Amino acid sequence: SLAIGLLALPVLGGIAALLVFGVPALAHQVQSLIERMPELLQQIAAWIDDLQQGIVRVDLPLVNEEGLAERLRELSPATVVAFLEEQQAAIATRTWEGILGLGRGIGTVVTVISYVVLTPVLTFYLLRDWDGILDRIRSYIPRPRLEAWTGFAVEYDRLLSRYLRGQVLVAAIVGTLTWIGLWIAGFPYSGLVGATAGVFNVVPYLGLPVSLVPAVVIALVSGSFWASALKIAIVFGIVQILDGNVIGPRVVGESVGLHPVWVILAIVVAGFFFGFVGFLLAIPGAILIKLLVEAGLERYRESAVYLGDQARAGERAG
Repeated sequence: SLAIGLLALPVLGGIAALLVFGVPALAHQVQSLIERMPELLQQIAAWIDDLQQGIVRVDLPLVNEEGLAERLRELSPATVVAFLEEQQAAIATRTWEGILGLGRGIGTVVTVISYVVLTPVLTFYLLRDWDGILDRIRSYIPRPRLEAWTGFAVEYDRLLSRYLRGQVLVAAIVGTLTWIGLWIAGFPYSGLVGATAGVFNVVPYLGLPVSLVPAVVIALVSGSFWASALKIAIVFGIVQILDGNVIGPRVVGESVGLHPVWVILAIVVAGFFFGFVGFLLAIPGAILIKLLVEAGLERYRESAVYLGDQARAGERAG
């Protein structure tokens, strides 16, 4: 218990520092960005006006410019602005529900209680009693299967721990580099964009497109879109190059052996059913399925169904 307490001190200190300094700073940037949303809505209305005026002057092949312009005229900029303003609260609510994975049988209160209270309590007792738990589990495993089952669990633990440690560290580095790069470039709300890039970078293939969304929105309300877009392109390009060629290979090390198509499929399926929590659990689940499939294929190759006459000859020789 004392050792666990000593190990928990720096973790709790880091969480406390994040809550005291980081969260208020991010909340201030989010509030400031929300206050500037009317500017973005007016910008959208101006773009619709420009599009309506310019569509007739452009001779597009196989396109009826007059008919297209007429449809755009029916899309009133004032109506678009009013609709988006009405939907701001609903969009924020749906976004928050998507992040928490709500709406699928998990209540907000239960989720918050489990995150804030149960997680540290369960972590403490699991760490303290882990060796005893493992011994108790081993005592129930059939003796002929003990080595095979224990080896499977050890391999899964090795792959999963390597993946989790590597992804969290890489996400922290990517988020920090994104924040520092945008801050040096003078990009507004750099802390918010860096935090978004870091959090979503935990999920493979998701961090870059998701973090680009707030960056582009901020660029739209910055007053100089093309200059801001150039800053985004340079910073994100450099960070992605470092992540793909230096940070990822050195921190995560060798891959867990999953094909990129399998990774994307696992993320899509898990995210559809379980929201953001599913994104986090997709790769651990995919690793487990991979090991189960490999174990099944190994047993199949050793079976009489696969070996055929060779297996029967071996039995007769035995």
